[in-house]
Amino acid sequence: MNLEKPNTLERCPGFDSDMMEPNRTITIVRKNQRGFLSDKAAVDYYEYRKPFLTYLLRMGKDPEKAKGYSPYTVCQTGHRTARFDLWVWENRGGYKAPPNQDDARAYMGEVAFRDVTESTKGKILGVLGRYSKWLQHKYNRDEWEFSWNFQSGGGNNGPRDFLTKPERRKIRQAALGKDGTPNYGTDSDLLEADPDSWKFTSLIWASLDAGLRPVEVGNARVGWCEPENGLLRIPREDSAKNEGNWTVGITDRTATALERWIEERENHQRYADTDKL
Repeated sequence: MNLEKPNTLERCPGFDSDMMEPNRTITIVRKNQRGFLSDKAAVDYYEYRKPFLTYLLRMGKDPEKAKGYSPYTVCQTGHRTARFDLWVWENRGGYKAPPNQDDARAYMGEVAFRDVTESTKGKILGVLGRYSKWLQHKYNRDEWEFSWNFQSGGGNNGPRDFLTKPERRKIRQAALGKDGTPNYGTDSDLLEADPDSWKFTSLIWASLDAGLRPVEVGNARVGWCEPENGLLRIPREDSAKNEGNWTVGITDRTATALERWIEERENHQRYADTDKL
């Protein structure tokens, strides 16, 4: 399918190419989207999408001061919102533009349980916030509201996703074979090695899902855990940044591991008088 129009923002007529960075392109309709769209829908989506990306670049960061985002941020936002739009088309009844709050909430509900770090989930949530602000500006839509509160890390100095997906899979597999021998240092507390214990498996898997920092691992409480809902609810006072309560989704496998460990820990004298996980 040929749009017969420039498909990168910097090649569009009337666009100031000086706003772009060298070797940086902002694609309007992505290749994986074209396979879904009819010719007419592709033209319509192009005309819908181009003003959004232009808005981000020219004034999206602070519309009152006409201050836009950097080309890098616009490129990343364009990529993530394109993936969201395609997900909506594939899962919410076909092509439509713009999406609505129910679509965004459904998408974040799925993102929340992906096997990625909290930082990645936070970036997706932030991108949907930018999308919502443009819809307010362009179509006078209400701002989207979400029940999730993921921390993206933010800024160039923020935490990164150091582990690749293959590395995360290897860590998960290694944790599955880790026994739960609690070496507490006193004879009365020592327990026999148990290769079927879920202690370390649940701890490592939950840390991967939620992107927990060391202090948060140490603060972890049974009260945080809602394995039946696939959630951790971490209160502000136990959060490393102490910026507010936050909720993070966990995978079904992690939820099962936590559920098994919570049942198992009830038989450990060590935990008789504490809620520590």
